[in-house]
Amino acid sequence: MSEMENQIIVEDNAAVLDEEFDEATSSSEEQQPDPKERMLAILEGLLFLCGDDGLSIDQAAASMDATEEYVAELFDDLQKYYLQESRGIEIARFGEKYRFLSKASIHEAAKNYSKLLPKLSFPMRL
Repeated sequence: MSEMENQIIVEDNAAVLDEEFDEATSSSEEQQPDPKERMLAILEGLLFLCGDDGLSIDQAAASMDATEEYVAELFDDLQKYYLQESRGIEIARFGEKYRFLSKASIHEAAKNYSKLLPKLSFPMRL
């Protein structure tokens, strides 16, 4: 596939996603989001942004303007959510930091994917 064809596909996908987002937000504007669900989403996003550095309870609490006890409860809830069989990642705690990790169930596919990539200067961690 040419670079131009790839660009067209990306633009088409972006337009579809924009349209779906507009439809979803217009139908849910009357509903107020659950405050805990909103905080879970924020914590999840922060955890994703931290990558391999991980995120501690006190860092998350300071970032979210929440108590450490409440953030600890949110981490517990997120960990339980990602333990579901239908999820390909999980949240693990290393000392004081939490991080996303891929589950063992996807490692074979990840190895296959890594073979498709050009040689990296660093190994892909599973």
